[in-house]
Amino acid sequence: MEARVRVVGPPAHDLRCDVYTPPSVELGVSNGERTHIVVVGFPLQGHVNPTLAIVTELVRRGHRVSYATTAGFAPKVGAAGATPLVYASPAPATDRKEQWPEGASAALSLFLDDARALLAGLTERLRQERPELLLYDVNSYAGRVLARVLELPAIEMCPRHDRLTADASASLYAARELPDDPRWPAFRARFRAFLDGHGIDEPLERFMVEAEQTLVTIPREFHSDGAGADLGRYTFVGPCLPERREQEHWQPPAADRKVLLVALGSIFTDRPAFYRGCLAAFGDLEPWHVVLSIGPYVDRTELGPIPANVEVLPHVPQLDVLARADVFVTHAGMGSTLEGLAFGVPMVAVPQGAEQPFNAERLVELGLGRSLAPEQADETALRTAVLSVATDPGIQSRIAWMQRCIRDAGGARAAADAIEDRLRMERAVQPQTTPAAPGEWRRVR
Repeated sequence: MEARVRVVGPPAHDLRCDVYTPPSVELGVSNGERTHIVVVGFPLQGHVNPTLAIVTELVRRGHRVSYATTAGFAPKVGAAGATPLVYASPAPATDRKEQWPEGASAALSLFLDDARALLAGLTERLRQERPELLLYDVNSYAGRVLARVLELPAIEMCPRHDRLTADASASLYAARELPDDPRWPAFRARFRAFLDGHGIDEPLERFMVEAEQTLVTIPREFHSDGAGADLGRYTFVGPCLPERREQEHWQPPAADRKVLLVALGSIFTDRPAFYRGCLAAFGDLEPWHVVLSIGPYVDRTELGPIPANVEVLPHVPQLDVLARADVFVTHAGMGSTLEGLAFGVPMVAVPQGAEQPFNAERLVELGLGRSLAPEQADETALRTAVLSVATDPGIQSRIAWMQRCIRDAGGARAAADAIEDRLRMERAVQPQTTPAAPGEWRRVR
């Protein structure tokens, strides 16, 4: 692949920015100087969070990382060590109490609108100041466009249950829903116009899934396609959890109390009836202390009287609670599912939408927990499922096995190793040339 590399003079200063302003720092690598890596994420907790520990590890190793994200995620990105490149995305933001659309076609349409917003500010910047490597989220059509149009070396990051076999056409839940979605033909036409506008003539389905290399932040053993995946393209690194916890404070109960965490993630949390069912199921259940996370959409006054053994919060430091939890009632989002497994916590899945039913099915298939459909999750079923997984030795044994799989996958360090391997490969194919003057463009192969 042909690439263009710019040789620049010494930086005037180290720029930290949160808007699209041209940087003054050197991009690329030469003679051991810091590389510049650009991350193009998608503004959802379950897609940003798995990347943060990777960013921190890359920065720890001396790389400079810029990260395209929204204002709501900029503080997290900055705390991880990257320079936030802030853009205005149409994606719903929980801090604004915006709801996520229902259905795969609506979600894909949102991904497309997000790509348009991001490309408007980032394309020319990267054209002028080329990074040495682009990392992009599987949901980021903008990342796919930038890799193709600017001919940037790129690695896709996948935190969800996508198909990984040769006949892959879409994410598992999208592949199941789209054929029957009446909005799908209109979306295809919009997407075709989007690709044509960027000079990309690939078939739509190929563009949506094809990548040179993919980091999968799921253990190979948990992924439904893991056994048959092409390990030349897919690198399974497992969940990438931060070494340092969130700064929020959570006071655990006395050591003789069991802890139950109930949390439905960050998207489908407007479920007051479900939360009331949990209060009925677990209120005054001894010796259990219940941590109920209700999200930003529900006011605790909607739930009625709160039992003495239940603490109700809009948000909890989930990793801190999981470190003490005995059971986790979860929506089975991939991030939460893997966090629960990493901490060895048996789970009861109550999937709410998107790919969550597939994750819940996988939990049951591998003997790692139980699953209840939302319409089945009444007071009796919830209590029975929680008490069952808490005392099932088979589930405990299988979770211990999956914890070993997660440790062996390597997490953020393994991801950084794979990224650095790619950087070394890209440098190896570039011929040695005489030094260029600052500001001169060189074309290399």
